[in-house]
Amino acid sequence: MAALVLVAALEGGLTTANRTAQILALLVLSALTVFLRYVTERRERALSRARSVAATTQRVLLRPPPRRIGPLRVAWLYLSAEDATEIGGDPFAVGRAGHAATRVVIGDVRGHGLAAIGKASLVLSAFREGTHRCASLLELVTALDDSVSRNMDDVADTSVIEARSPARAFYPLAERVASFPATGPDDLLDRIHHDLLAHIGGPPADDAAILIIEHTPSHQLLRPRTH
Repeated sequence: MAALVLVAALEGGLTTANRTAQILALLVLSALTVFLRYVTERRERALSRARSVAATTQRVLLRPPPRRIGPLRVAWLYLSAEDATEIGGDPFAVGRAGHAATRVVIGDVRGHGLAAIGKASLVLSAFREGTHRCASLLELVTALDDSVSRNMDDVADTSVIEARSPARAFYPLAERVASFPATGPDDLLDRIHHDLLAHIGGPPADDAAILIIEHTPSHQLLRPRTH
């Protein structure tokens, strides 16, 4: 604006119709630019807060498993279908029972995102309680089934892998994993992640949970003796 006024003053035509129109147009354009930037920054702040709340909710309700539990090394990945919130409802957990046994659960709740997280929380709460209360795996499964059946209105069986390519071909998990080199859980997780996204040709349309567990030989857990 200052440059336009200076040029107009030097040329002696500050009050001409053309200069007035240019100044008014620049004022309107500047006002619109400031307004749009304000709206954009406000939306970005709101989205950042939503993601922060979603991440906290995800950690509190789903509580991802530790990287190591007993003799097991654990790697996990969660891909949410709702980019704005980064939250979903496919539950997975690893728990250590009182008699030195490890229990693992992973599931696919009907639906995705915020609509499914309530059901996922119910399943995980029952699993964590049953892990310490149930002595055998059969007892744990029975307790989970009873809790889910009593507290959910629409319990239904669904099938382990749903990710499809643009040609509607299911992701061949067993074949792909068998073709990868024998490495640690984190490397395998990274390979599956990239291979899955390449197969479906973009971000997932549904929540996706990947959980990899490796049994560590007992000699790797022993610490060196000190003298």
